[in-house]
Amino acid sequence: MNKTAQFVRRMPYLKAIMLTELKDDREVYRWLSDDLELKAEINDNFLTGLRGGINILYSDFKNQFQKLGSCRNFKIAVMYDQYFVKKVQIGKNILMTVIAESASVNMGQLDLLIKDFEQNFACVDDHIE
Repeated sequence: MNKTAQFVRRMPYLKAIMLTELKDDREVYRWLSDDLELKAEINDNFLTGLRGGINILYSDFKNQFQKLGSCRNFKIAVMYDQYFVKKVQIGKNILMTVIAESASVNMGQLDLLIKDFEQNFACVDDHIE
């Protein structure tokens, strides 16, 4: 993971990395930047809405994978306000979500980071299977 840590340090626009297991909806890895603020005030209603939205997106994405079967090159990218969000299947059982600042994101570096995670988490993916 030293190579990954070097990538992250060179990417000030990177705000979050999350890896999730597709089978049991378990978090495998998470990193959040200290300056990532989703909302200034966090209350129960906000958290309930956020969890609901994440669950709906996650379920929809998981259903798309089931339709694709053995496709291993499936990616979704979206820009929302100041953030660029990319979801990638980095293994048979692992989904990676990356959040970056849209104004300064470097797509080439981001793709290299994703490839590095694919290599680093290959053994985790094999273990899950």
